[in-house]
Amino acid sequence: MTCSELQIHALGSNSSFQLSTGDSLDSSKPRLVKFTCPLPSSRPKSISSGGNHTLLLLQDGSCFATGENSQGQCGIPRSRPVLPSFENTGGQKWEIIAAGWSFSIFINVNSHVFSCGKGNRGELGLGKHINSTDLVQIQYFPPIGSRIVDVQIGVYHVVCILDNGQVWGWGDARKGQLGPIDSPTKTLFTPIKLPGLSQKAVTAACGREFTIIGFEDQSIQVLGGTKWGVRYIPPDFGHRPWKCIAASWGTAHILFSDGKVYSWGRNDRSQHIHLSADISLQNISAGSEHVVALDTKGNVYASGWNEHGNCGQQDLNDVCELLPIDFPLKVDYIAAGCGTTFLVQCPI
Repeated sequence: MTCSELQIHALGSNSSFQLSTGDSLDSSKPRLVKFTCPLPSSRPKSISSGGNHTLLLLQDGSCFATGENSQGQCGIPRSRPVLPSFENTGGQKWEIIAAGWSFSIFINVNSHVFSCGKGNRGELGLGKHINSTDLVQIQYFPPIGSRIVDVQIGVYHVVCILDNGQVWGWGDARKGQLGPIDSPTKTLFTPIKLPGLSQKAVTAACGREFTIIGFEDQSIQVLGGTKWGVRYIPPDFGHRPWKCIAASWGTAHILFSDGKVYSWGRNDRSQHIHLSADISLQNISAGSEHVVALDTKGNVYASGWNEHGNCGQQDLNDVCELLPIDFPLKVDYIAAGCGTTFLVQCPI
């Protein structure tokens, strides 16, 4: 694949240039994103969106950032409070990136963890009430001999899955989203191994105040989430094989191996996915209060909160069922954020 073949389109909330479209206008139609420099010849690996900033990681380990940078959350010096389009963060090669509300986590090829941005609730994992406009390494984590294979972020908390199946986390823990902890402040300012998890974890998803852990045996466990009933896993779920789990702020989603999906939890903005029998999904991505779905033919759908046009519907009303986003190209990758949606085409 060459640089000219890669296309990323974005829609939704854009007041801080988080869509990287060259202006700060919201859009209900997919718009081509812009870069300040030529892209390397590499495929996208992941896109992660915070409150008003977005990170893009490529397979070659390079990272690009756009949007609000007033706290240094883009991994670029705070002297530039806003990045109007995707800009290479430079420096190291990265394996994993993740964006929180006003902070970001970067994992390098040696599995060393770096954080930047606002950390009043322990989000940075660097200690009590520490903010950092520069990337700073979290010391003594992960434990010697282990590597990080997955990082998921809620609004103010972080969860890491290690290659040995352990789950570690830090940040806001007031609602039990990091398990039962012995802390009067209900905040974890440095990483700890989450208690009470005896099975080997393989993935996770974070809502605003809950965490879903997916285990090797295809079972799941929800930490926190008493509000909206997210903690109460449907009794008929069992160990049904699944492809991925996803979380909006108050809603949980599971995409099963047969291409069907189940949602539970908050649904006041139509956050639940209602899937037609003739649609088989290959991937889902959950934003703050909307969800984006990719079917096996490369078509994209969205439902839920649509105030900024992030579901692709121009009337800006909430979308009560999965509706197609009007887009003429086959999509290979999707990502949903806080009122944002990204569509990636990377032909082979």
